[in-house]
Amino acid sequence: MLPASLSARWLSKEFVESTAAGGGFTLLAYVAMLLLFILELFSYLGDSPTSELWLDKALDDPYSLDNSVMRINFDIDMYSIECHNLQVAVIDPLDGQPVRALQRDYSLRPVDFYKDPEAPTLEKPVTRVTGVEEEKEKDRHKLEEQDGGAQELDADWASSHDGFNHQHFDHVIKYHDFTVINFFAEWCSHCRQFSPTWRAIAEDIENTNYLDAGGDKKVVKGLKMNCVDFKTICRQEGIRAFPTIRVYRSDGRSVAFADRRTQEDILGWVEKSVKGHVENDYIEKHAQLQTGCRAYGHVVMPKVPGYLEFFAGGGNHALDPTMTNVSHYVRHLSFSSPTDTAGYFGQYRSWAAFGLPKGQRVFTHPVDGKKFCTKEAHQTFEHHIQVVSTLSSYGQTYQFQHYERLSISSNQSEVPQARFHFDIDTFAIKIMDSDKSMYQFATSTMAILGGTFVMIKLLHTGTHAAAKVAAKAIAPRKNARKHVNSLNGGS
Repeated sequence: MLPASLSARWLSKEFVESTAAGGGFTLLAYVAMLLLFILELFSYLGDSPTSELWLDKALDDPYSLDNSVMRINFDIDMYSIECHNLQVAVIDPLDGQPVRALQRDYSLRPVDFYKDPEAPTLEKPVTRVTGVEEEKEKDRHKLEEQDGGAQELDADWASSHDGFNHQHFDHVIKYHDFTVINFFAEWCSHCRQFSPTWRAIAEDIENTNYLDAGGDKKVVKGLKMNCVDFKTICRQEGIRAFPTIRVYRSDGRSVAFADRRTQEDILGWVEKSVKGHVENDYIEKHAQLQTGCRAYGHVVMPKVPGYLEFFAGGGNHALDPTMTNVSHYVRHLSFSSPTDTAGYFGQYRSWAAFGLPKGQRVFTHPVDGKKFCTKEAHQTFEHHIQVVSTLSSYGQTYQFQHYERLSISSNQSEVPQARFHFDIDTFAIKIMDSDKSMYQFATSTMAILGGTFVMIKLLHTGTHAAAKVAAKAIAPRKNARKHVNSLNGGS
């Protein structure tokens, strides 16, 4: 067998002999080849998306049964609208009528937003000076002297021109052990329908002897409050919907009725309140009544422009426009194909969005985690959304651009609403992965390794040749210097 040096005569001696320069360049070659191989491997395993612009209807989505429909996923908190006064609908902007949804699946859940320090209010809460703990026995005669008699304290606040003074609402509350109040507005149709029932309830309360849990007799009075004539008091009490029925204790704490407005249900609730069966529900300040509603779910509808409306006042109450606050928090809002996954980890997230480049996925839900709060009456945020269909290798999803505008209603009698206007772009984007074949990866890898070897060889050869030229240029000077030194030494 021939020695390695004879079998590889065509190679430079630096590659078959151990030299410092050859070892250094060999190590440099290995490092460069390893680095380039790793970069090529990441390029092969990574995404190389390509995008095309199509007409929306021309998109061929193998994961969708029908490209003419889409799903709107939402999870939104309405801070000051209670669930029984909230409806969710998709409205056609041309005629203002609800779009017939192909599928509607959403839930409304009450939430106590007063626990959130950032939850907005139209104005700071006003607290009556009633004391935290009032004595059980009130000085009724003293209150009668101050207000002009028992008739003044027992009278309805139905009008500011009914012959009574109506000066001290807190005195009325102190005067009775329990006061059942019907807050109403003259313009409210629900209030007019409830009026005969309330008259029967007030008469029944007047003729009933109420006993508390200990068997002690309690003074209970049923009154009504006109929130048009006594707007200031109703605002202080946080009355936002009509009719609202509350039971006040003499210490100023109250509890609201939240069931069907039938005579039997209300009278039974009053009796439970007197006996202390709803003790934990009493509150001191009306700010604690700031319960809102969380609406979450989805609707499937034709892919046409419209607006998603969280309709305030759609229940069995009439809302006061000056007290209606439509501030909201968007937990999630997105558009997706009806056949896309319903979500994961309890949240709505488009599975098809994973086919998009990482930097573009945020545009499938750009308003998530944002609060939109108003500070004055008749204010609302107008959301304008431009939706773009996007087809990826995972299926069809939707990206959108969001614009917001704080608007003030010109109609002071109109209840503010929260609307998300959306428009569907005519063009769509098709983003597909440009996969590199194994043949291309192998070819690129071999080219990188061979090219690196050749470049290092050329670099080493050039360096070696330059070193020889420099050595030849320096040698005569060294010899001449030695000769001169020898002559000087010899002399």
